[in-house]
Amino acid sequence: MIDIRELSFTYPSGVMALNKVSLSVGQGESLGLVGPNGAGKSTLVAHLNGVISPSSGNLRIDGVLVENKNLEEIRRKVGVVFQDPDDMLFMPRIIDDVLFGPLNLGVPKEKAAMEAERVLREAGLWEMHDRAPFTLSQGQKRFAAIAAVLVMSPQVLVLDEPTSDLDPKNRRKLINLLNGFSMTRIVVSHDLDFIWDTCGRTVLLADGKVVADGKTKELLRRRELLEANGLELPLRLQD
Repeated sequence: MIDIRELSFTYPSGVMALNKVSLSVGQGESLGLVGPNGAGKSTLVAHLNGVISPSSGNLRIDGVLVENKNLEEIRRKVGVVFQDPDDMLFMPRIIDDVLFGPLNLGVPKEKAAMEAERVLREAGLWEMHDRAPFTLSQGQKRFAAIAAVLVMSPQVLVLDEPTSDLDPKNRRKLINLLNGFSMTRIVVSHDLDFIWDTCGRTVLLADGKVVADGKTKELLRRRELLEANGLELPLRLQD
């Protein structure tokens, strides 16, 4: 589903954020992307739907090259849930935010409304669909932002630090939600216990490079590797 080859990116300031990253992610796979601050995780994610163009190398989503002429198709395939849900909720009501994408792509109103209700019910938010986003808790906003992406039926779902504003109950709810999905998922997070619960495979980035790639429950047991790259063992594995 995702094929990244020798991807490099240097910011105008001269900082190299990605250095020849190669990575493949299969259809339906759930991949955790971890690493210290400044490792290049957010920069890599921004390439997946063409927000950033590579300095060199390339990537394909479902066989389609990510480049300017293909961005409309790519952005239908890849749904990104930003770290701050307030960046995604800008309409008067939650239902309007969820309907925004489908209606702007020309989906018939009746079909769009049915899909919007489905994803809001899935996210546990249907009862408040008529409310303004600012009246929701941060956790509720998180699920509303996820619903606004799910309604587009993406083939790839990317979540950037999805647990940063969740209490334990909503964190468990999100784990159950993600584990029920069949699309390809990429979860970027410092919450290694969340990665443990939702991702079968994990990639560790540091200094813009892939340092390790393997089964989550093997890689996240490697104390020396994690500590050498600014991370700690998941809480469940600590003494």
